Amino acid sequence: MLPSGEYLWFEEQNFYELEPEIAVLAMFNKDKEMNSPLTINWDKAQGQLNLQGIMLPTTYVRWLWALSKPDSNSYKIRYFPLISCHLVEAAFKRLGCTLV
Repeated sequence: MLPSGEYLWFEEQNFYELEPEIAVLAMFNKDKEMNSPLTINWDKAQGQLNLQGIMLPTTYVRWLWALSKPDSNSYKIRYFPLISCHLVEAAFKRLGCTLV
C-alpha cells in the first residue's frame, strides 16, 4: 500500500492498481503460493483471537465481529463463544492462515 492509500501489484514488469479488498485477498493468496501462511494468535480455550496488526478482507471482519465480543482494551482482540470456535478455525483455514 502506498501512502496515498493505493494498492499496487507488480507482475511481468508492469504495475497494476488493485481495489483494497482485492489487494488483501491477493496477499493471502500469495502467502499460500509461497507456503508462508500468516500466523495469528488464537487461544482456543479462552476463545480469544488476537488480530492486532492483521489486515483481513472486509467480509471476514464483519462476520468475525458479529460472532464475537471485543476485549475491553482493544477492539482487535476478540472473544468467541465456544460454539463458534470451529467457525473461526474454518474461516482462517480458508484464508490459508495458521492459528497458534
